[in-house]
Amino acid sequence: MGLAAAHSIRLAGSDLCALAEHLDIAASFCLLPDIQSPAEPDPSPWDLGDPVAFHPLDSVELSLPLTKAVLKNLQVVLSRMGSWMELGGSAFQMLGTVAAAWWLLRVAWWLGHALLVYGLPQVGLGLGISLRKQGAWAVVTGATSGIGRSYAHELARRGLNVVLVSRDLSKLRREAEDIERLHGKETRVIQVDFSGGLEIYETVERGLEGLDIGILVNNVGVAPKIIPQKLMDVKNAGKSFTDMMNCNMLSMVQMTRIILPQMVARGRGVIINISSMAGRQPSPFLALYGATKAFMNSFSRAVALEYRSSGVIIQTLTPLVVSSNMSQMPPTKFLVKSSDDFVREALDTVGVSNFTWGCFLHSVHGLAYQRGGPQFTKVVVRLIQLSLGSPQMLGFSWKCSTHCWKLEGQETEGEAHVSIA
Repeated sequence: MGLAAAHSIRLAGSDLCALAEHLDIAASFCLLPDIQSPAEPDPSPWDLGDPVAFHPLDSVELSLPLTKAVLKNLQVVLSRMGSWMELGGSAFQMLGTVAAAWWLLRVAWWLGHALLVYGLPQVGLGLGISLRKQGAWAVVTGATSGIGRSYAHELARRGLNVVLVSRDLSKLRREAEDIERLHGKETRVIQVDFSGGLEIYETVERGLEGLDIGILVNNVGVAPKIIPQKLMDVKNAGKSFTDMMNCNMLSMVQMTRIILPQMVARGRGVIINISSMAGRQPSPFLALYGATKAFMNSFSRAVALEYRSSGVIIQTLTPLVVSSNMSQMPPTKFLVKSSDDFVREALDTVGVSNFTWGCFLHSVHGLAYQRGGPQFTKVVVRLIQLSLGSPQMLGFSWKCSTHCWKLEGQETEGEAHVSIA
């Protein structure tokens, strides 16, 4: 029995090795642009007339090498398992070996990705792009406080002129003066209330006429004033819902409509959309806010694929808790990132990752929240509550963690979060 099982395992290992070789053949046949099949098929809906335009097989280009490496490693593991079976090894040893190999591969992949995206820039070896080469001007919405203010100052520090867009004219003028004084760059201010409808964007278009815009940061957003709160417990729900959807979703779509065409025409530019971890999973007691962020994630990533051959980068950030007026939390070591520190680290990821947490600390927290389950989340948020003295946040986390696990069939079963961004 044991010898037969060992023989079967070794055959499986050989099959995996053969499959890895077939993946090489598939990669060279399907993905290399200079290799064509003998008979080219008729144009399909995916044929956009551009040899590097989006195609369903493009996502395989990155997954095939990794899949091949995983298969080869598992082939080695299975070969050793066959030897152990011949020597009388137990099924538990085999199971433990497979589990250990699987988790080690996942950890190695995560660490390598974190090093590439977040680690190398900290030692001056980042693979990001030059922001100054994208254009002379940067446009930042919600630029008078929090993450938006930090983006405006950091982009000016890195050599770009800045257009600040927000609703409070006095704050806009103050920040513009600070940027000109501290960084020596030109500024413009545009006063609009993003909770308004389509009519406000005529003012924005007039204010941006004639500018060589290289960077757009869609940062403006609103969150519920009371947390936790059920959807229909919101006061003046009709107006509140419309304002949030206009501010969090319509603003991003319309600002992209206004600025993206000139970026495509020049073949360069960066659009940064500030979303939230709330958009990565169902968010009880933040239902509408989380849904608007999920829309941002989906829209941003889809448009990034549509225009990636044009030279325009569209990045989506999904931070957790950042110290800002929206979160009402002071920066706390290892728990809450200051907006200035977050933005400095996030800008270094432009051109390296188009869908990212924004900083290493948040990538660690995100991994823990996604994999640690509700009990781990409760412990983490208790630490935040103790350090910040926020019983409201503790109650919010408790309700989220006890309700999320009831969402049957969801990949995020058992998760909870405290993300406000």
